[in-house]
Amino acid sequence: MSFLWKFVLFYVLTLDSISPLASAIELESKTPVSITKKSAHKVANFKVIFVQGVLTSPVEALKELNQAPELLSEETELVLLREISLDDLNYVLAVQPRSLVSYLILQSSLGESFQRSDLNANLPYFKLLRKAAHEPIAEFTANPEAVNGKIPIVLSLDFCPSVHRADFDFIEHLPNYFSSPNWIAFMSGKWIKAHPQELQRLVDLNVSGKQQIIFANHSFQHPHKAPFIADSKLDFKADTLKAEEVFLERGIAPAMFYRFPGLISNTTTLNTLNSLGYIAISSKAWIAKRQLPVKGSIVLLHGNGNEKNGINEFKQFLAKHPHEYELIDLYHPMGF
Repeated sequence: MSFLWKFVLFYVLTLDSISPLASAIELESKTPVSITKKSAHKVANFKVIFVQGVLTSPVEALKELNQAPELLSEETELVLLREISLDDLNYVLAVQPRSLVSYLILQSSLGESFQRSDLNANLPYFKLLRKAAHEPIAEFTANPEAVNGKIPIVLSLDFCPSVHRADFDFIEHLPNYFSSPNWIAFMSGKWIKAHPQELQRLVDLNVSGKQQIIFANHSFQHPHKAPFIADSKLDFKADTLKAEEVFLERGIAPAMFYRFPGLISNTTTLNTLNSLGYIAISSKAWIAKRQLPVKGSIVLLHGNGNEKNGINEFKQFLAKHPHEYELIDLYHPMGF
């Protein structure tokens, strides 16, 4: 009996020491991600606002809750778009109208550091907001000299709900194709909820500095049939804000760019989007539909594993035009 108990104890201790390690190895082999301080955040007291103003003293701002803050200098213009409670702390979601970068800023740090005022209507954010109010922006004009003399394009990858894994074989090799791998990830809330480890892998890639990824709204539920999210039976505003809350739950300050599922919108959805401070982004270069890019094109690919033919065709296109194209950084926009 004594031997039996020793055997049982040995088995339990061995199982306890090996199983977590084996699970970790298996997980890493499937989706290698970094460990963050907190994977999910509590979101409450969500309120839509639209307040313009200028900082009167430096303020710390976050692009992602688990990362080091950036110090915004005095006289930085800001548009405050949301009030949110995150993990019982009160924040504002703000956009810098010159760079278009989104930040999370503690309300308590603003105080007298923020002075309300009407900002220059010709700042890039307001210009794009007005332009997109009529129809989603499908292409940009830019000076080729500003991107090393190469043909400038915008690269966007959509992450609709999917049972497949993200196409990291393509994503992680973007530096092989572009010297400045800046791109925008349009993500549906359902994709984020179903693929938290893959999202973290993208966040880690962004934080590492190897690539610059803009995380943007692609609706929450993303219906798969026309008219998609533009269906009058759906509450478009609620869906848009629900997707935004999913980004915040993951600690990400979402960019003020939005892509309509299926690229289908109407006057009602455009007006609603504009009132929420979003710039609608479309495309005339959906590669899987054989729409090849030209100067200023916004390239549309799917990074969620649903449209391999588009990824493969884009690779073939770049192979035929080696080092001829460069990517426009939408966080520091040019040509408009």
